[in-house]
This record gives sequence, structure tokens and C-alpha cells, in this order.
Amino acid sequence: MAWPLSPKPMHGKLIVHVGDHKAGSSTIQAALARGDVSLRDARLCYPLTKGRWNQNYLSDSLRKPRPAARITGAPSQSFRELSQLVREENGDVTILSGEELEWCSPERLRGHISRSLAPDSNALTVIAYLRPHVGRALSSLAEQIKIGWAPDNPTHLLTRQFDRFTGPLHYGPRLDRWRKAFGDAYVVRPVIRSELANGSLLEDFLTTTLGSDTFEIRPGPDANASLSVQDLMRLHVVHMSLTRLNKWGHHALGWGLAEVMSKQVPEETRGDRIAGNRDFAEKMRATFLDDARHVDRAFLGDRKLLESEIDRAVDEAPTEVQSLHPEDWLSPTEIRDAKLLASTISFIDDGKTNWRRSIARSRVASMLSS
Repeated sequence: MAWPLSPKPMHGKLIVHVGDHKAGSSTIQAALARGDVSLRDARLCYPLTKGRWNQNYLSDSLRKPRPAARITGAPSQSFRELSQLVREENGDVTILSGEELEWCSPERLRGHISRSLAPDSNALTVIAYLRPHVGRALSSLAEQIKIGWAPDNPTHLLTRQFDRFTGPLHYGPRLDRWRKAFGDAYVVRPVIRSELANGSLLEDFLTTTLGSDTFEIRPGPDANASLSVQDLMRLHVVHMSLTRLNKWGHHALGWGLAEVMSKQVPEETRGDRIAGNRDFAEKMRATFLDDARHVDRAFLGDRKLLESEIDRAVDEAPTEVQSLHPEDWLSPTEIRDAKLLASTISFIDDGKTNWRRSIARSRVASMLSS
């Protein structure tokens, strides 16, 4: 059956949350997937397929255009299925969320939305949250360690590989492209606690897109909580000991272990955080100050928000370089225990058992548990 190029418009308002990475997307997604958010005078739709808790899967069809899509304009299968879910639930407000959409073509996303969902142009909001430049760089460093993609000495990402590692932090050109694609429907918010509604990312998201006093939030557990340097070094030992594991095996294992760690230790007792030294912060300012000023001017009401955050990072940065060698954070016994864990994982990994999928299922179940 041919897919209509101009389907019947979907009912209600459509909100598309497009990241960014390291800007609290998991917090928003977990709350929506658990049903922690309800609207006071409207029906909320957060359409999920089995085993998923966000819409990151949509990014696969937004990176390289399929030949059929180029010729006929037909939406991808994932957008067809999404359209069916949205129309079946028929909510007054539909929310989609996927930080992977950050890397996708905004023009292609606009086309898919128009062809599969056809929302009223006045009822569409596309929203992105930005982590200040230095904060995102350090959070990304922690992420690379967590999922086992960092080099043996992770500080090399901030020094020898600085340009490649921090390249995605040139926000301005990307945001300009999104604004051109979606116009006034595109909204940018900074992940700065003093700027968020009641200091809450989730509350700010709902207030910005729906207005205050339109929703209720049931308290829930944190999602993707930050790990201490000590825990990151434990994971680093495990990853460095598993030399036969492929990239995505490390990714799955890191996420699974991090989820367990974050639930075992209260946030206030988790220990030290990843930190950049003064030289790194000053290099970040020299590289990204113009970008921060552009984003402030074009997207944040001409307020010096990202610029001030860069200055603050320089002022507060320690002089000394923070070591990211496990021996400087863990005792010999702790390192031995981490290597023993890695040996156990290696022993049970027969190359056939799909433990990655099992970890993913367990993580989704943990995320969605109240």
C-alpha cells in the first residue's frame, strides 16, 4: 500500500526533544517512560515500542537518505510505525525525545515529521538543551571512560586529541541550521541550574513547552547519574582488562555496570568529580568563546549565559592536572577486585551468548522502575 504524502494531520500538539547529548535527556525520557508526568487538562502521549524508553531509533533513518525516500518522499518504516502509535493513542500532547537526533539532519527530520505526522505548524515545538562548553567536554570525557572508549590515559582526549574530541562543541553552526529548518518552532535552553525552572531540568522542559501549572510530576529516581572519579577508574580497569571485547560490547558493559554503581552509592557520598585544570579551561575559552557569544546572542536572548559559564570554569579550575590513572585513586586491593571482575566476564563470554541484549533489557527495566 502506498504511503500518503499528505496524511491527515495528527491531533494535538507535538513536542520533539532533540538532545543535546550530556544535557539531561535520560532524566526527561525516564520520567516520561515511567509515567511520572501527567497533564492536568489534557492527555499525554509518549509513544514507545517494546523494549525502548525513547525515540533514539528514529535517528537511523535521518542520517543517510534511502533511495525510496529521495524518489517518493515516503517516510521511513520507523516513522510509519511511530505515526501509527501516535494516531492510536490520540493524545492532546505528543512528546518525542532522542538525544541521537542531535547528529541528524534537521531538514530531513522536518520532512519526515511533515510526511508522517503532519502536525499543525502552530502546534509544533522542537527543543534542544545545551550543556555549557566546558561542562559538556568533561561530561563527555567521563562518558568515554564509562563505556570503555577512552585511551589507556584518558587525559589524552583533552590534550593530544583536543580538536577532535571537542569538535562537536561548536554549537553555533549546528543550531543555526536547526533554526533555519524549523524557524520559531525551534527553542534552545541552557543546562544551567539557575536558569532552569525551580532548578529542575524536567520541570523546565515541561514549563517551556507547555507552560507552568499545566502538569504534575511524580517524584522518581535519577537517571544516568554521574559517577565519581573513583568509580570511573574502577570501570577503566575493567575495560582495559577486556582486550578481546569489541567496541559495542564495552559500551553495553559500561552502561550496565554504571547503572548498578549509581544505584549503590548515594549521590552526596559518591566522591570526586572529573575536573579540568586551568590550562585546559583557558584553551576551551580561547577555542569556544566566540561560539558561546553567538549562541547567547542568537538563541538565549542576548544574555551572557554560555560566555559567563566559560569564564566561571576558568576562574574555578584547579592549577594541577587531575590524574586519571587508577593507581592514584584506588588501592591495590580495589584494582585487583576490578581485574577479577574483568576476568570473570571474560570467562563467561563465549562469543555466542547475547549478554549485551540481556544487559540492555535489564538497564531499561531498571530505568523504568519507580
